[in-house]
Amino acid sequence: MLTNRIKANKEDNISIIKKDDGKNYYIYHNNSIEKLVKLTNNYLSSIKNININEDTTLTKSMDTLAKEQQKLIKRLNESNKNLEKEITI
Repeated sequence: MLTNRIKANKEDNISIIKKDDGKNYYIYHNNSIEKLVKLTNNYLSSIKNININEDTTLTKSMDTLAKEQQKLIKRLNESNKNLEKEITI
């Protein structure tokens, strides 16, 4: 089924976006910015699946770097959402 292929990122330039109304919309894009947004969303969803266990012992420098990385991930997520809004307007 095409929907499954799109969700698995096997179809170039086609995305599915679920909007606030609960409906899925198929979007064709031939724009590098839209492709970047799609790839960034995939990246962000993959790193959300990786969590550092609270029982994991980190050195002070590792803890500092992990916190810095979390801040950067949050900023990337916010920037990507804002860019996505601009594209869909």
